[in-house]
Amino acid sequence: MSSTDAKAPSGSLELNDSEQRPIKYRAIVLRLIGYLFRHRVPVAVTIATMFVYSGTIVEMPWLVKLAIDQQIVSGSGDLVGLAGIVALYLLAALTQLVSGYIHRRILARLGQKMVYEMRTELFDQIQRLSVSFFDNNRAGRIMSRIQNDVEQLQELVLIFVFSLANVVSVVGIVTAMMFMDLRLAFMMLAISLGLIPALNVWQRLARYLQKVCKQSGGVPSL
Repeated sequence: MSSTDAKAPSGSLELNDSEQRPIKYRAIVLRLIGYLFRHRVPVAVTIATMFVYSGTIVEMPWLVKLAIDQQIVSGSGDLVGLAGIVALYLLAALTQLVSGYIHRRILARLGQKMVYEMRTELFDQIQRLSVSFFDNNRAGRIMSRIQNDVEQLQELVLIFVFSLANVVSVVGIVTAMMFMDLRLAFMMLAISLGLIPALNVWQRLARYLQKVCKQSGGVPSL
């Protein structure tokens, strides 16, 4: 849970939403990885299909480039070669569709299984608490804390996996660009790297706004 547990005057545990302990992201990620290791086969299939999906994202523009440069612009009139490239493009599109479907479906099922395991462990932990804990905390408050924390962890897992897929796609696209046109690839990288300082400033402003909203008790109406 995100908030610390404070001692009530009677010595029993009481939820305290006014104080928050510092979030240990490394410990949270390590615990989430532990949940992932319980489902090695689905995770392996998800990663494999993710790489296949990212590969098709890089392959399809490359095939379009080959069709335009080697078949259409050159005026070679090689319809057999053009048909072969079109067939490869359709095969890549079909592979992208199938791998994307498998990747998203397994990821959704895996996320639901992890949430189920987390909720089960939290329920078992609540059952081991003393009766005085429930005397000092309303049932709705406890359930709200459990629901929100688990849902946030589920979103974190999904964001982590999809971010990994995006990173793989970007690496593949940059590699393909370097093979196609090294000068143009370095120009695009220079522009992209120039956005990192702007992103850092934006994140600082977002954190500051979040802090101000918490101190004022909510998001101010515009």
